[in-house]
Amino acid sequence: TQQIIINDTIDPTASNPATIEVSCAAEVPVPDISVVTDAADNCSAPTVTFEGDASDGNTCGEIIMRTYTVTDACGNFSEVVQLIIVNDEIAPVLISDYEPVVDVLCGDIPSVPELIFEDNCEGKINVNYTETSDQSTNPDNYTIIRTWEVEDLCGNGIVTTQLINVSNEDEIEFSNLSYCIEDTGILLDSLISNTNGNWTIPDEISIENGVIQPSQTPIGQYSLVYDIVSGSCSLTQIFNVSINDDCIIPPDCSSKENVKISKVVTPNFDGSNDFFEVDLIYQGDCNFSIDVQIYNRWGNLVYEAKNYENTWSGESPNASFGNANRLPSGTYYYIVSLNNSDLSPIQGYIYLGSE
Repeated sequence: TQQIIINDTIDPTASNPATIEVSCAAEVPVPDISVVTDAADNCSAPTVTFEGDASDGNTCGEIIMRTYTVTDACGNFSEVVQLIIVNDEIAPVLISDYEPVVDVLCGDIPSVPELIFEDNCEGKINVNYTETSDQSTNPDNYTIIRTWEVEDLCGNGIVTTQLINVSNEDEIEFSNLSYCIEDTGILLDSLISNTNGNWTIPDEISIENGVIQPSQTPIGQYSLVYDIVSGSCSLTQIFNVSINDDCIIPPDCSSKENVKISKVVTPNFDGSNDFFEVDLIYQGDCNFSIDVQIYNRWGNLVYEAKNYENTWSGESPNASFGNANRLPSGTYYYIVSLNNSDLSPIQGYIYLGSE
């Protein structure tokens, strides 16, 4: 007989999983044996188990060594280590709204805003607030500098400042504003930052519930004055306001295409083609006046009108054609002149059906 001894003493193999880098401890993933992707054994399919995590103890720039064991059917095993680097390099951010620069008069200094900062990782945020001023060297016009120095547990930080410009002198400010008569109303309070003053407004400007109404104000130039008094100081704001019609597009009065002239006149007074009509279909008022001349086939003038108003229905004022002062049916020639325009006279033919 032959005795065959099978004894597997070779450890399975595997590569260390890829290193993971995260910013915060909360982002460290849970153990996952599938990260060991190439476990192999000479005899059987090995199994992978999670063994544990070991930290180097650092708070920022921490390295965690995560160990997995690869074991074959005979108990042979090997260990692989995955490095997890926890390194926060992101500074806190300001999530509050505030005014970075504030201009005030005569010591009317606003209170310190309560700013809120947020960090990407859990943990305490250290905020150090300081305030400096150059009032001792510039008592009439000085600046207060408010500073927030903010830092997270890993030393990532930002600096936020607010400047308070304090003036103890009387001031005059000028602003130029322009509005078209088709603009929507302008809220007076939107023009100022301090509503504790008084307005002086010309009577011509239309005001409704604190809103300037350009459409109801005559075109022109106006000065609106706003006075603020604080202690012994004052601020006068002068708004030079132009109310204009610049947004109104003038009509295009340069095209004959917008002049529609009758081709047929049948004065049976049925409401259709009863009169010789010259219609102006311009957008807006071109201020034209219309002159009309009508000629018969022999070139004789049979009708003429100044400032024509679409009233001719075939009459002949000189009664030169038979009876009833009415022209016979036929084709006639017209000349239409548009006075106060740059257009040449418009000429053409019209059929008169008077029978």
